[in-house]
Amino acid sequence: MTTSNGQLLPTSAGVDATASTSDYEEVEETFYVVCDLHRQLNARDLQANPSAQYALMGMDTDTPYLQYNGTTFRGEYEDSVGTQLIFYPRTQDADGLEEADQPKAELDYLTHTTKVLRFYPVTLKSKAPQETPAD
Repeated sequence: MTTSNGQLLPTSAGVDATASTSDYEEVEETFYVVCDLHRQLNARDLQANPSAQYALMGMDTDTPYLQYNGTTFRGEYEDSVGTQLIFYPRTQDADGLEEADQPKAELDYLTHTTKVLRFYPVTLKSKAPQETPAD
Protein backbone atom coordinates (compact mmCIF):
# COMPACT_ATOMS: atom_id res chain seq x y z
CA MET A 1 0.00 0.00 0.00
CA THR A 2 1.37 3.46 -0.85
CA THR A 3 0.50 6.97 0.24
CA SER A 4 -0.08 9.90 -2.11
CA ASN A 5 3.59 10.86 -1.84
CA GLY A 6 4.78 7.36 -2.76
CA GLN A 7 5.81 6.14 0.71
CA LEU A 8 5.12 2.49 1.40
CA LEU A 9 2.90 1.64 4.33
CA PRO A 10 3.04 -1.71 6.13
CA THR A 11 0.08 -4.00 5.56
CA SER A 12 -2.13 -4.65 8.58
CA ALA A 13 -1.85 -8.13 10.06
CA GLY A 14 -5.55 -8.82 9.46
CA VAL A 15 -5.52 -7.82 5.78
CA ASP A 16 -4.73 -10.36 3.05
CA ALA A 17 -2.56 -8.36 0.64
CA THR A 18 -3.12 -11.00 -2.09
CA ALA A 19 -6.92 -10.98 -1.93
CA SER A 20 -8.74 -10.10 -5.14
CA THR A 21 -10.58 -6.80 -5.43
CA SER A 22 -13.89 -8.68 -5.66
CA ASP A 23 -13.47 -9.56 -1.95
CA TYR A 24 -13.95 -5.91 -0.97
CA GLU A 25 -17.09 -3.83 -1.03
CA GLU A 26 -17.15 -0.67 -3.09
CA VAL A 27 -17.16 2.56 -1.08
CA GLU A 28 -18.33 5.79 -2.65
CA GLU A 29 -16.52 8.91 -1.50
CA THR A 30 -17.73 12.48 -1.89
CA PHE A 31 -15.20 15.25 -2.47
CA TYR A 32 -16.02 18.94 -2.34
CA VAL A 33 -14.08 21.49 -4.32
CA VAL A 34 -14.40 25.27 -4.63
CA CYS A 35 -14.73 26.40 -8.27
CA ASP A 36 -13.34 29.76 -9.35
CA LEU A 37 -14.65 30.92 -12.73
CA HIS A 38 -12.03 33.68 -13.01
CA ARG A 39 -14.53 36.58 -13.08
CA GLN A 40 -16.28 35.14 -16.15
CA LEU A 41 -19.42 34.26 -14.17
CA ASN A 42 -20.58 35.37 -10.78
CA ALA A 43 -23.40 34.42 -8.42
CA ARG A 44 -25.74 37.01 -9.95
CA ASP A 45 -25.27 35.49 -13.42
CA LEU A 46 -26.08 32.04 -12.08
CA GLN A 47 -29.10 33.24 -10.07
CA ALA A 48 -30.46 35.23 -13.02
CA ASN A 49 -30.55 32.09 -15.17
CA PRO A 50 -31.28 29.12 -12.86
CA SER A 51 -32.44 26.91 -15.74
CA ALA A 52 -29.20 27.30 -17.71
CA GLN A 53 -27.64 24.07 -18.91
CA TYR A 54 -24.15 23.13 -17.79
CA ALA A 55 -21.89 20.09 -18.05
CA LEU A 56 -18.83 19.17 -15.99
CA MET A 57 -16.51 16.71 -17.69
CA GLY A 58 -13.39 14.97 -16.46
CA MET A 59 -13.59 15.95 -12.80
CA ASP A 60 -11.26 13.03 -12.01
CA THR A 61 -8.59 14.28 -14.44
CA ASP A 62 -5.94 17.00 -14.11
CA THR A 63 -7.80 19.27 -16.56
CA PRO A 64 -11.59 19.09 -16.16
CA TYR A 65 -13.88 21.07 -18.47
CA LEU A 66 -17.06 23.03 -17.80
CA GLN A 67 -19.57 24.06 -20.44
CA TYR A 68 -22.07 26.71 -19.36
CA ASN A 69 -24.48 28.43 -21.75
CA GLY A 70 -22.27 27.81 -24.76
CA THR A 71 -19.02 28.90 -23.09
CA THR A 72 -16.32 26.31 -22.43
CA PHE A 73 -13.89 26.56 -19.53
CA ARG A 74 -10.74 24.50 -18.87
CA GLY A 75 -9.97 23.82 -15.21
CA GLU A 76 -6.80 23.43 -13.19
CA TYR A 77 -6.59 22.27 -9.59
CA GLU A 78 -4.58 24.53 -7.29
CA ASP A 79 -3.85 24.66 -3.59
CA SER A 80 -5.72 27.51 -1.95
CA VAL A 81 -4.19 30.08 0.32
CA GLY A 82 -5.73 29.01 3.59
CA THR A 83 -8.75 26.79 4.07
CA GLN A 84 -11.99 27.18 2.11
CA LEU A 85 -15.07 26.62 4.30
CA ILE A 86 -18.19 25.21 2.63
CA PHE A 87 -21.65 25.93 4.03
CA TYR A 88 -25.17 25.06 2.91
CA PRO A 89 -28.41 26.95 3.58
CA ARG A 90 -30.49 25.75 6.51
CA THR A 91 -34.05 24.96 5.49
CA GLN A 92 -36.68 26.84 7.44
CA ASP A 93 -40.46 26.89 7.28
CA ALA A 94 -41.34 30.54 6.57
CA ASP A 95 -45.07 30.04 5.84
CA GLY A 96 -47.31 32.74 7.21
CA LEU A 97 -44.58 35.28 7.87
CA GLU A 98 -44.57 38.74 6.36
CA GLU A 99 -41.58 39.46 4.11
CA ALA A 100 -40.06 41.86 6.67
CA ASP A 101 -40.51 39.25 9.43
CA GLN A 102 -38.79 36.41 7.56
CA PRO A 103 -35.46 35.45 9.09
CA LYS A 104 -32.20 36.00 7.26
CA ALA A 105 -30.74 32.95 5.54
CA GLU A 106 -28.86 30.82 8.03
CA LEU A 107 -26.02 28.55 7.02
CA ASP A 108 -24.76 25.26 8.39
CA TYR A 109 -21.18 24.08 8.11
CA LEU A 110 -20.72 21.23 5.63
CA THR A 111 -16.96 20.71 5.22
CA HIS A 112 -13.70 22.39 4.27
CA THR A 113 -11.13 22.01 1.52
CA THR A 114 -7.70 23.30 0.62
CA LYS A 115 -8.17 22.85 -3.15
CA VAL A 116 -9.56 25.30 -5.67
CA LEU A 117 -10.57 24.38 -9.20
CA ARG A 118 -9.85 27.45 -11.34
CA PHE A 119 -11.64 27.61 -14.68
CA TYR A 120 -10.36 29.67 -17.61
CA PRO A 121 -12.36 30.32 -20.78
CA VAL A 122 -11.13 28.45 -23.84
CA THR A 123 -12.10 28.33 -27.50
CA LEU A 124 -12.64 24.89 -28.93
CA LYS A 125 -11.77 24.33 -32.57
CA SER A 126 -12.61 21.38 -34.77
CA LYS A 127 -9.73 19.14 -35.65
CA ALA A 128 -8.56 19.44 -39.23
CA PRO A 129 -9.29 16.28 -41.17
CA GLN A 130 -6.23 14.09 -41.35
CA GLU A 131 -4.95 13.30 -44.79
CA THR A 132 -4.35 9.66 -45.53
CA PRO A 133 -1.22 8.87 -47.54
CA ALA A 134 -1.92 7.91 -51.12
CA ASP A 135 -0.84 4.43 -52.17
